[in-house]
Amino acid sequence: MNRPIHTLATLRHIETLAGQAGMPLMDRAAGAIADRVEQRIVRGEPILALAGRGNNGGDALLAAARLAARGHRVDAWLPLGEPATDDARRAHAQALAAGVTLVVAPRTAPALALDGLFGIGLRRAPDAAACAAIDWLNGISGHRLALDVPSGLDAWSGQVTGCAVAATETLTFLADKPGLLTHDGPDQAGDVHLATLDIPPAWWPAADGACYQPDDDITHRLARKQNAHKGSFGCVAVLGGATGMTGAALLAARAALRTGAGKVRIGLLEPALAVDPLYPELMLDDAPAPSPTPMSRSWRSAPGSVSRRRPRNCCGTRCSAADRWCSTPTP
Repeated sequence: MNRPIHTLATLRHIETLAGQAGMPLMDRAAGAIADRVEQRIVRGEPILALAGRGNNGGDALLAAARLAARGHRVDAWLPLGEPATDDARRAHAQALAAGVTLVVAPRTAPALALDGLFGIGLRRAPDAAACAAIDWLNGISGHRLALDVPSGLDAWSGQVTGCAVAATETLTFLADKPGLLTHDGPDQAGDVHLATLDIPPAWWPAADGACYQPDDDITHRLARKQNAHKGSFGCVAVLGGATGMTGAALLAARAALRTGAGKVRIGLLEPALAVDPLYPELMLDDAPAPSPTPMSRSWRSAPGSVSRRRPRNCCGTRCSAADRWCSTPTP
């Protein structure tokens, strides 16, 4: 399953469309947050909502209102000051009306804390006051649930500049953010879950990228007829493996085998193995072996470059998708 990734401009456009259609995205986000919190704690355990001045803080405050209305014990802490947007101000008023206690400093270590300090628009290092709040949050032993993106993490590059929340879990909204998937993102975000907020599919333009997420159980896709053989299920050629770099080629070939390829042949620039001890069904040879075309000579003459010629066949047969390439993120 591919989960789409969109730019900040696209997400802002979706938010605008939702506003024009009278679709309360903050309310939907608050409901998703409250539902997530109730899966993580026992009723009666203390909850703390850390809210910044923008709409990410509004999400935290409105979720706090939802949780208080459901009978939970909730405090709210605004270490950066009063809300600065209309939506955040309304959420603040609803939180107080629902019985959320506004504190000037945390009274006790919470069982769960909502990180609503900064959202996806942050493109600078947090200031000293924000870093102090983030450091406090990172020091608690309770569950740290980041809203949309851990505060301090660049949602688009995955870079941390200065300080950032180390979340136990992140609930992101509308679509996946590349910064949760790369650079510092995976270490800061913890377990990432997506709440699409039921946006009409017709509103979305073509995605700018995608996050591949396999199904929990893909074995049904690997079910095969009894009257079949390995040549019935496609073939993959992996070229690589310079001296000391055999591991990347082996990992790619093993992944191809485990996800259903019938035949997998590895062409190693510097052959180091006669057989893969974990997957002896893999076929190992030198680099020219997967394609007996002139491409072989270009690989041998310039192993540090990637040939622009595409192999016309692999594993001894014509590949059904010979014009599709995958590469690993290794220079």
